[in-house]
Amino acid sequence: MGQKEINILSHKQEVRNTVEASTDRDSGENCDVEVKAPLKKGRSPHVDNRKSYRIKYDMLRSNFINDLFHNTTAHYPLVGFYEVLTHRVYWKFILLSAISYIITFNVIAILYYIFLFPTTAILYLFLLGPFGPVLAVIDLILHSNSLAKSFCKHIILTRVRDNIFDLTLERKGCYDIIKSAKLLKKNPNADATVKNWRQLNKYKDILIFTKDLTYKIIIYFILFLISLFPIIGPLVVNFLVSPERAHGYLMRYFVLNNDDKKTSKKYRNAHLANFLCFGMMAGLLEFLPGSSIITFTTNTVAGALWAENIIKKQN
Repeated sequence: MGQKEINILSHKQEVRNTVEASTDRDSGENCDVEVKAPLKKGRSPHVDNRKSYRIKYDMLRSNFINDLFHNTTAHYPLVGFYEVLTHRVYWKFILLSAISYIITFNVIAILYYIFLFPTTAILYLFLLGPFGPVLAVIDLILHSNSLAKSFCKHIILTRVRDNIFDLTLERKGCYDIIKSAKLLKKNPNADATVKNWRQLNKYKDILIFTKDLTYKIIIYFILFLISLFPIIGPLVVNFLVSPERAHGYLMRYFVLNNDDKKTSKKYRNAHLANFLCFGMMAGLLEFLPGSSIITFTTNTVAGALWAENIIKKQN
């Protein structure tokens, strides 16, 4: 219990120190005071928004080059791949993810073929000539692969992903964070965003849920439009969502560390280069159709190895 509290304080202090160091160097102001100070009467909210963006920029600039070249995380997906292939304890998870992925991929591919393929095939035929239908088939496969791996990772196999993550930390000797997470009560601020419509019991909750859902729909629609460009589109989308992908693979660490959503976002802003490198490499391994059968497990192990490194630095 005491060790867990020390880990939480160490993690939050690391983020706080990063913010303070970058802001003090440029403006001589204390970052914590700046962020947490209440809005003064008559003060424009745009001023606080500009300061918030300035803080994020300072956090990004202070660590980006160092994280990109000296503390890079691009190798973790490859290490995770080797770890899974050389340890049989992970092979049962590969079998489970293979079954889930194959079923999901075929269902999505059939629906895509019925509702979207005729339109894309005709469009590509007019734009690209005889090669249009061929590219439309490739596009069908890439989109089905992308949606199938997202469904498996975020909906179907979430509990399995957590078990893989915890197993890897235990194998690496990080017992304290897992045991302490079972003893500590969940941070009430760990997930401030309403996730389920059944939780809506206040007018404010409905507004938060609606705003969050609308924002996600707009982002997903824009990414979908970009992905419609043959072959290049899915690659561009794969790059754009790299930080979010890496954050998803490391999210289990923040849950075990009892961090709230705001703290995890601060850490991501302070170490964006790490999230970008990890997400790009993990995305390249996932890009090929069918590769998600094994990369679901290997990238989850990679996220746990990254978390192990963070824990060692804290200790």
